[in-house]
Amino acid sequence: MFLNILATIGIVVACIAAFIILVALLILFVPMSYRLTASGENTDILAEGRLKMLFGLLSAGADYKEKNLTYYVKIAGFKVFKGELGKDEADALKKVIKEDEPSEEMSEVESDKSEEAYSADVPEKAAQEERIFFKYVSKKDKAKEKARRFISKLNEFYSRGKNIWEKLKTAKYIWDAPITKNALKFIKIKVIQLFEHIKPKRISGRITFGMEDPADTAMIYGAAISFAFMIDKRLVLIPEFDSKCIRIENLHISGRIFTVYVLLLALKVLKNKDIKRVVGYIRRNFKWLKVLI
Repeated sequence: MFLNILATIGIVVACIAAFIILVALLILFVPMSYRLTASGENTDILAEGRLKMLFGLLSAGADYKEKNLTYYVKIAGFKVFKGELGKDEADALKKVIKEDEPSEEMSEVESDKSEEAYSADVPEKAAQEERIFFKYVSKKDKAKEKARRFISKLNEFYSRGKNIWEKLKTAKYIWDAPITKNALKFIKIKVIQLFEHIKPKRISGRITFGMEDPADTAMIYGAAISFAFMIDKRLVLIPEFDSKCIRIENLHISGRIFTVYVLLLALKVLKNKDIKRVVGYIRRNFKWLKVLI
């Protein structure tokens, strides 16, 4: 009987372990897909975004329509979380923030009260301290004390400046070191590989935009067109220099991300010897950065 119970427990534990391993493998090797569609003009823009994992078993989405943003999370088709942020909520939030801010009248009344309290209490106390001070300390001793404090402040300022200068020299030495250059080159390669992996596999549509200042429109267009060509040449960007506007026509963006690929890239970065040595240099010379790295 006892052996049968142990065998049953063992089978249950094995099934649970197998299920966990199966889920982990699915998360690692089944791609996570994303999709974004949008169309409209100025404030009448309709947009929706979708994110799916495990063949849609776990999904999340957001919809923007009529100045309202709704978002949700689903597990096996059932909504486990949802929310909405629209104009009413934004106005309510602004109202709360405005109510929390002290008015000018209140601040003036409070300042007047604080000044009255200060004027009622401080002068008497200050006068008493001044009488005690001049009773036991001569003018010569007072001048010496001021000079000593001034010199102490100068020495403190000099020590801080010297410490900052030494830290800057150390930072420059680390930055110019060949090992740092190798580490940065390795990171750059991995960032490019990550971008190539997560960038949309399909993108199409037309975006027309304009700013109040034509110079701003030209500057944004120059930066955006380079980024758009890096992703897909089918995304058309059209600058509008005569008016301020935003018009989106049949924008469609979709792609997929393999979790295992992202984790492998991160692991390679963490295991890189040059990066580990540079991080060690930084931790030893800049102790306040230990919290971050």
